[in-house]
Amino acid sequence: MLEIKSKLWEKLHSSISGNGLMSMNLLNDIAGGDESAFDELLNQVCHQFKVEEVAYAAVPHLVEIAKNGSRNVKIESLRIVGYVAASIGNDSFASNHSNKIPEHLKDFYNKAIKSALQLATELINEKILEKRNSLEVMGVISALSGHANFAMIAFMAGYDSKIECPECGEYIEYKNR
Repeated sequence: MLEIKSKLWEKLHSSISGNGLMSMNLLNDIAGGDESAFDELLNQVCHQFKVEEVAYAAVPHLVEIAKNGSRNVKIESLRIVGYVAASIGNDSFASNHSNKIPEHLKDFYNKAIKSALQLATELINEKILEKRNSLEVMGVISALSGHANFAMIAFMAGYDSKIECPECGEYIEYKNR
């Protein structure tokens, strides 16, 4: 795993700031308990479903943070991991990725993905998550299991009570049961 204080973060491309220094600082903030940094980190690693190099360095850190964090920290960390995986695996966004996994990060990223799937499965098995969190964790599990399209639907359903058919655009109604 790329050390959190490594100078290599500066060489990794990021969505917004140009390099990975902001992502490195945001990960430090999150590890220190600042949960407000999650949304900006998502923008840095996967802005508008465009996965950047820095994502592959950030994902292992997010999984480590999730392992030791509160339920909310686990969900937020895994949500970013899931968005990255879903964006990579979704055909609609495949051309969005400007960078492949840097060779020196590949093994750490792949190991982190396996751990993230286990953590997300444990979370969903607790059966105490709120609706939105359940949908997001199911999205994470789907993304990490290779079902990127379903993951995107689950992620988007967490923010809106209406899910749209990807073919015709008609809303799909569902009720809580």
